[in-house]
Amino acid sequence: MKKLSVILLITIFCGTMGYAQKHAKTPLDLLKTIHKLAKEKKYKKLNKYLYQGKITNAPIKEMANKTMGQLILEGIQGKKTIGVAAYNAQGLNAIITKHAERIAPISKKLIDELFGEENDGFAQFADLKYLADNRPNDLYIFDHKGVHILMAKLKKKRFVLVIWEGLSNIIEDNKNSTEPKVVNGGK
Repeated sequence: MKKLSVILLITIFCGTMGYAQKHAKTPLDLLKTIHKLAKEKKYKKLNKYLYQGKITNAPIKEMANKTMGQLILEGIQGKKTIGVAAYNAQGLNAIITKHAERIAPISKKLIDELFGEENDGFAQFADLKYLADNRPNDLYIFDHKGVHILMAKLKKKRFVLVIWEGLSNIIEDNKNSTEPKVVNGGK
């Protein structure tokens, strides 16, 4: 009977762990999952961890009518893309392994900057604007050494990557980057 109980506990625990891995429960889990799936080139699976809001008010024409997820996925796949979505595996790994403590809930000041103008910036995405106005603790950022990452906890309590930029800024060697080398710290 004891063996059966132990086996049952292990089965439940492993099932719970599998569920948690399928749904990123923390911003760090999200970044780890994206890094793993990008390395394995599992792009279809990666899509559910990327924010799918459609860009209606694009700052540049190459972004118009794409989703944020499309931009990020193009960067991960190494396709020609704009700098804000370019991917650098070493940079993402450095964030996960050396700078994870810098992932934090978004500040009121940054909410005002990113979501202040109606239908401008991230305010064009109704679900993100709702979070900014009503549940700001569900928005997380990483902002260090010219790297900017925005993550959001959406429905079903899972995190998605909204956008990143400057991943190569956090490392010296950016040979695996799809973004141009930034000089002067990205400032």
